[in-house]
Amino acid sequence: MSGKGGEKVETKVSTKVEQSTDEKGRKVQKTTKTTVTTTTKNGSKSTSTKTEVKTEYVGGEAPSTSGKSKDKPLTDGLSNLSVKGGSKLSSSEKKKFRDEALSRHNTLRARHRVPPLRRSSKLEDKAQEWAERLLKQNKMEHRPNNEHGENVAFKFASDKTVFPGDVITDMWYDEIHKYNFRDPGFKSGTGHFTQVVWKNSTEIGIGVATDGKGTLFAVANYAPAGNFRGQFEENVPKPKK
Repeated sequence: MSGKGGEKVETKVSTKVEQSTDEKGRKVQKTTKTTVTTTTKNGSKSTSTKTEVKTEYVGGEAPSTSGKSKDKPLTDGLSNLSVKGGSKLSSSEKKKFRDEALSRHNTLRARHRVPPLRRSSKLEDKAQEWAERLLKQNKMEHRPNNEHGENVAFKFASDKTVFPGDVITDMWYDEIHKYNFRDPGFKSGTGHFTQVVWKNSTEIGIGVATDGKGTLFAVANYAPAGNFRGQFEENVPKPKK
């Protein structure tokens, strides 16, 4: 398609769905949506990539954790969630989540011999605002026209578990299994991992919002942003053996 001033904009969207079973025997579905936008103007090309991951319990009735009653099943993803907006987490709970996520980020970055991230209150406020909006809208999406790097996650637990920050970070990092270090570059389903360990990113802000009923949205913003084409080899080194 054509944009303004003779710009040519091409967008490619790919979606990958994976299913697995957790330690409690519940079926978990992970949907990864990757959008690659290429803009050509005056012979010059620029490319931006956005990756969204939605993780949810699907199908059937989830086992009860109490042994006395069964939780209501989630059968068709986000459309069945009742979300009224606002975060049910206290300030101390948000801080705990952020501390867990930051600590895990830096532990994982150390594996790749890249410097630790510093907490940014500016990025934190930005990430928290977006997490709250996602919860209110009941919708997974990236912030448009975002100058910062961004990872977004959705989790639902029928037993109302609030997933800790290190678990969310591990979910992003687990994409390492799809990344080819012998052929560095952007690959579908790896953008969260590469942003977590991106060497040139130095600051992070983390936001988290939950409805108190098992639904959680988490957002991490990074500065400088990662995932630039042509820069993967220098910014995503192999982990230590």
